[in-house]
Amino acid sequence: EPASGLDPGSYERFLSLLISLDARETHHQGDILVNRIRQEDANYQAAAQAAIRMRINSAASAQIAHEFETTLQPRREALSTAIDNYVEYKRAELQHEESRIAASTTATIRWVTLLSMISIAIGAALAAFLTRTLTRRYTDAQNATRLREDIVAIVSHDLKNPLSSIGLSAELLARQIERGQTDSET
Repeated sequence: EPASGLDPGSYERFLSLLISLDARETHHQGDILVNRIRQEDANYQAAAQAAIRMRINSAASAQIAHEFETTLQPRREALSTAIDNYVEYKRAELQHEESRIAASTTATIRWVTLLSMISIAIGAALAAFLTRTLTRRYTDAQNATRLREDIVAIVSHDLKNPLSSIGLSAELLARQIERGQTDSET
């Protein structure tokens, strides 16, 4: 019958888990506790087998009850205590590991936050630099466009006067030629 109130299937799985523990168990205390469970289980199994043999051999109920109270029950309690000690040891080990992971996670979050802040600062500086550069180039382009428009206006004005007089002179000549042709024809 399983100790610690475990159902028979859980008890068997627990015992098989203990048996399957190998050299990966690195903690000396854990090894001691596992060996203690194995020893107490062997003692309990031996006491249980003795009680079963007594029952098979038709021993008196009083004798079986005495064997149960003096041998089997104390062995069961010792096994239960050994299992409880191991569970508590593993619980403490798990809590220690959880604390270590929490500390590691906190450190990782701090690094990620720091790197994010640095990235944001670099991005802001780059954006400011690019904005300044683009603004300067836009201003230069506006100035170049204004300068081009001014040059075109000046050239247009300077060419307009001579071209107007050339155009008028050509028109005058064309009229004179027309008249001359009409005068010579008549």
